[in-house]
Amino acid sequence: TRHHEDEAGSHQPDHREASPRSGTSAPDLSPPLDSAILADLRRLGGDEDPVFFISVIEQFCQDSVTHMDGINLAIRENKGDALSKVAHAFKGCSRTIGAKPLAELAFQLEQMGQTQNLEKARTIFLSLQSEFERVHAALQDELKQSSATLP
Repeated sequence: TRHHEDEAGSHQPDHREASPRSGTSAPDLSPPLDSAILADLRRLGGDEDPVFFISVIEQFCQDSVTHMDGINLAIRENKGDALSKVAHAFKGCSRTIGAKPLAELAFQLEQMGQTQNLEKARTIFLSLQSEFERVHAALQDELKQSSATLP
């Protein structure tokens, strides 16, 4: 019998490239950032002027700390509605900067909050923290490269 289909969110496509199992495993085999989305962000500010790109990355880094704290608090206090809201916001921010695996984990937490099923939320949060560290390190590299092109 199959017990894991419903809890894996089978209505959402699984965009992870290298995981035969959907559900609660961290999608850590994918790159932390989508290079095409980063390139689009660079172009938005102008290829010659990285100020916009740098500001978007810095804003994400600031906001993500607040989101991570909010997610952690909602899980600790067993507040599904709060978890759903903050995870939804974090998912959107993560997608904006191309952090697709991070956004997928935030989506899983958002779903758990919506269904008030927080049983596995702590485990997902640990995966979220680990993925956030990968994203943060990759973003710091992006900032160094972009800052080097400032006049």
